[in-house]
Amino acid sequence: MELNALAGGIDPSKGIKLDDAIKWWTTIWSNYPTHSFFTNYLASKGHEWADEGLKALLVMLTQKKTPTSAIVSGYQKLNGIRSQHTEQDGKPFEDDIINHLRSGGIVIADLSQGDPALQRMFSERICRKIFQDSMARFIANEPNNFIQFYFEEAHNLFPKKDDKDLAQIYNRLAKEGAKLNLGMTYATQEVSSISSNILKNTQNWFIAHLNNEDETRELRKYYDFGDFTEGLVRFSASSDQGFVRMKTYSNPFVIPVQVKLFGKKAEVLPENPNDVSTVTEGSLPSPV
Repeated sequence: MELNALAGGIDPSKGIKLDDAIKWWTTIWSNYPTHSFFTNYLASKGHEWADEGLKALLVMLTQKKTPTSAIVSGYQKLNGIRSQHTEQDGKPFEDDIINHLRSGGIVIADLSQGDPALQRMFSERICRKIFQDSMARFIANEPNNFIQFYFEEAHNLFPKKDDKDLAQIYNRLAKEGAKLNLGMTYATQEVSSISSNILKNTQNWFIAHLNNEDETRELRKYYDFGDFTEGLVRFSASSDQGFVRMKTYSNPFVIPVQVKLFGKKAEVLPENPNDVSTVTEGSLPSPV
């Protein structure tokens, strides 16, 4: 009651707004070394009313290391991470993603816009959470349903070619994901910039468009793509759409295929209006 009177009658026990809470704590800190309540508390209890943790929070809130000292940066140190937070949800988004994936759902994380550093941070955070959850279930002998990652513009996210840190999450997904029922599909136009540890653990390859010798030189190292690199440059230059060199896990050889574009779904109206079906035009890739 004495502290509430000191703060102008604000009573936190009844529920208060943010502005009133700031005023309450600021008043407490301003009077902390001199007010009789705090000196009497120390004399009777043998310890201060505010512990070191609370003092640190009050320094950040009031921007004063002591009630009478000059202004310091305080909470302004958090301004740099303001863009990483939202008021819309208090639950970590990784938990929502895990729950959705475990129920067989599809999650699309659109990180195509914004600060590249934030894109990498959120991507790694999501991947690490899923990997850790899958590893914990594996160790506890609990079933892991199949989860397939897909990364667009992977060269912006994956570790670079000469990065040998196998502890990075993308390297761990590539090397250990299979036993955890985690698969990884990635698309890139810069094969030469991707970590060699990831490329070595890539089983299925679909090469559609490369027009740079640095990229084809890197590609020669894997399987028998060396026999096709000159053709890749030639067909890329002619913009032969849908022409792909393909190496799959079930096929020991690289083979050329022509991928046909799927058409739109065409609705077929039967004589009986209660019996409606759809027909999809298009075809799967066929060998050339």
